[in-house]
Amino acid sequence: MLHMKKFKFLFIQGVEKRVKTKAFIVSNIVMAIILIALSLIPTFISLFGSGNTLPEEKIVVGDIYYIDQTTQTNNVFTIFLDYTKEQANLLEATWESESQLYTKDPSTYYSDIEHKNSILIVFKEKNGHITVDYYSYAENSLLDMLAKQSILELNRLIYLQNNTDVDLSDIANTPITQVPNEEAIANEVQSAINSGISSILIVPLFILVIMGIQFIGTDIIEEKSTKAIEVIIASVPPRTHFFAKITSTISFLGLQLLLYIIYGLVGVLLNNIILGSNGGGSWTALLGDSTSLVGMTVLIALVVSLVGTLLYLVIAAFFASVAVNQEDFQQIQSPMMIVLMIGYFASIFANAANSTTLIRVLSYIPFTSPMVTAGAYFSGHIYGWEVIISVVILLITVFLAALMLAPIYRASILSYDEGKLFKRIKKIIKSSKTSKKKKKEVKNLK
Repeated sequence: MLHMKKFKFLFIQGVEKRVKTKAFIVSNIVMAIILIALSLIPTFISLFGSGNTLPEEKIVVGDIYYIDQTTQTNNVFTIFLDYTKEQANLLEATWESESQLYTKDPSTYYSDIEHKNSILIVFKEKNGHITVDYYSYAENSLLDMLAKQSILELNRLIYLQNNTDVDLSDIANTPITQVPNEEAIANEVQSAINSGISSILIVPLFILVIMGIQFIGTDIIEEKSTKAIEVIIASVPPRTHFFAKITSTISFLGLQLLLYIIYGLVGVLLNNIILGSNGGGSWTALLGDSTSLVGMTVLIALVVSLVGTLLYLVIAAFFASVAVNQEDFQQIQSPMMIVLMIGYFASIFANAANSTTLIRVLSYIPFTSPMVTAGAYFSGHIYGWEVIISVVILLITVFLAALMLAPIYRASILSYDEGKLFKRIKKIIKSSKTSKKKKKEVKNLK
């Protein structure tokens, strides 16, 4: 049974102790700057994200499809192709591109996956000048760069063939109408955003767990190393002390997480103010169809992060009670940190590889699910009912861990054994059973 007055006192003391520190203020200033900066990503993309980089490959590959709708006596495509090859030679590039007449409707070009790494050029004529509709599956490739460069010069080349004395400076660049592959662009952007957000959602839990382990470890070790724990346990039941430490720590971390959310919202607000009302660089425009998922994803992230952190805190509290001093705790917590790091990097890898199977498996494992579940739901790797199963498994694991460790907390918190970890735990469990048996015998005698 928990002694509520004593529990309340320890709880309030634990939260106030952390909130009133300089480290809390400094860390929040740093995190506020970082999170606000991350929230301004659409602004940075809008302001600095334009412009293409030149390709580095020296091999011109990809198919060139063309449609000639002009009345020119000269073969417009031949003129274009010859000039493009000349430019490739100047770059000392190897020409391996194939070309052919496109016999279908241009509107069907992007719907045919066979056209990957190709371009389609539709030559048109307006007032005696050539114009071009340009379709590309090979954006930013060497073929793409050379083709666009040649198209710009196309009117000059044609006039040069027909008129030897023409002043080419009077002839403007050939107009190019870029026909975008809207579906592919949307899918690529969406996939990148989903993967990025899924990876970002891992970070809060990782930070919370690290902070929680250190906080609860430091608190318990301080009381134990100064022998103050013996006085506390004399007046406060070990179970009450155990749960008060865990509850105060998770409450503080919940407060910290809430502040992180506020910082992010401030950044989103600043982003909208900077960009104005055009929406071109807004999070809504960037997220696209995933915008409606954000609210639910944030809620899931909050739940799994706090419950997942709670699991690690229960184990960390026990490990801290086994340790003798701070240095000892750093060594004892190593197994838990290894599990955490494995979960962290496995989650990062799963998101980067876009592996649905691996992500689904990780979402069911209690020690990794908090880092995976929210991002997996957002990116569509798992469904809502799988999130519920993941949370239920996590809650059951927390309950079982607390049920197993709380009864032996008295023996561990008063133990100053410096032997190997597993031997310590074995000894503590044995001591706890002996103490429980003696209490039962005394009770029976009464």
